[in-house]
Amino acid sequence: MHTWDAIGYVASTLVLTAFGMKSIIPLRVVAMCSNLVFIIYGLGLGLTPVWSLHVALLPMNAWRLVEAFGGAQAAGAHVLRQAADDDGLGQHDFLVEEPGGAEEPFHPFRNASSFAQAITG
Repeated sequence: MHTWDAIGYVASTLVLTAFGMKSIIPLRVVAMCSNLVFIIYGLGLGLTPVWSLHVALLPMNAWRLVEAFGGAQAAGAHVLRQAADDDGLGQHDFLVEEPGGAEEPFHPFRNASSFAQAITG
């Protein structure tokens, strides 16, 4: 068996292992390892479709791993707060005036049950 064949089998085994996993964090770690090994394999043999696919998949798996740890939600909330501060938006910009003059925070699904009832009859 040649070295490149062995590397290809290792990468393929990592993909198969990832598909059999139920826990998301170990799955993403194994998927990222398979991406790295496939990048090495594809570059070593000049297989552009192989290495370019895994170059694209690697940051996707990394982002999903960050999300699984809860970091993306915290980072996303920080970005939204920063954007609101930069644009001069405050909480009052997201208040909706209700009949009778009262203001309540905007909620996109406030009337969801009446909307669903209207659709279903």
